[in-house]
Amino acid sequence: MTSPPEVVRLLDAADFAARKHAAQRRKDAESTPYINHPIGEQWAGSTFSSCGGSGPVDEGDGAFLSLRKAALLHDTVEDTNTTFSEIEEHFGEEVKRIVEEVTDDKLLPKMERKRLQIEHAAHCSQAAKLVKLADKLYNLRDLNRCTPQGFDTVTTGLSWSLLYLVTYPEIQKKIQQEIDEVIGRERKPKLSDRAKISPSQFDPWFEIYEIQQNIKESTTKDTVLNGYYIPRDTCVFVNQWQVNHDPKLWDNPSSFNPERFLAADGSGINRVESEKVLLFGLGKRRCIGENIGRGEIFLFLTILLQKLEFDVGHRERLDTTPQYGLTMKPQKCEDFQIKLR
Repeated sequence: MTSPPEVVRLLDAADFAARKHAAQRRKDAESTPYINHPIGEQWAGSTFSSCGGSGPVDEGDGAFLSLRKAALLHDTVEDTNTTFSEIEEHFGEEVKRIVEEVTDDKLLPKMERKRLQIEHAAHCSQAAKLVKLADKLYNLRDLNRCTPQGFDTVTTGLSWSLLYLVTYPEIQKKIQQEIDEVIGRERKPKLSDRAKISPSQFDPWFEIYEIQQNIKESTTKDTVLNGYYIPRDTCVFVNQWQVNHDPKLWDNPSSFNPERFLAADGSGINRVESEKVLLFGLGKRRCIGENIGRGEIFLFLTILLQKLEFDVGHRERLDTTPQYGLTMKPQKCEDFQIKLR
């Protein structure tokens, strides 16, 4: 039995990339083979483009095959001794052009490469944009699969954010409208933009953060708390979820209501309400990474919503029951869809 020509050409590109990246490893804890990344990226890119990505990339034409081959080969020139002429010789002008568009000049300083990425992003072809987006999406999947220490709460916060954005699409549209008005779509968001965004759009994500985690501490000496004796070196868990869902503190604590944190006139944050939320601990043991975590959530979420729309197709309701643990994670959703705005 012979394979379709398209499959043979795709396997040829995968083989080429595997040989070029043979000595390279990913920087995750498992040091996985680098080839896993372009293979996963081409799959993400093909899934992404067939789930509503706008533009002239159709599964039935040669452009779709060129997109998948370019995704497999996108790092070969940048990270190995491969040349563009070699790409063109083996895979044609169209694939070479896409790879050229997504390849950085490693001779330039890192910040200059980043600047050029931003400058060139608006003028890239649709195929190059899809390869870049697939690259970012696969990196996010990698972070979820093998999360670096200290990053788990950020990825969990983003997962909950996206889950609630597709559950309440009207909130997603309001945030995107605010991003378009304040930042636009031509440049990447910056941390300094946070002060320009209306509090009614992002600060209410306290509502999402409060669902996430429990805090683990250890006693340094024998102590008594509210009549309970706790020996030294006892592992103590602070149940944040219970504090943040206490009906004595909150009206309807289980309902999703970001506006509960806004001042009566909607112009700012109700400090009395927001300070009741236990997110990063209290006192001298308060998490030192709070400002970093808040900044990361703002940047990741703003960048995603600036460029993409998220939905779950025709599915009416999502399961928001958390997977219980130290960090309460959302259930996996197979119907999650992403498309370019």
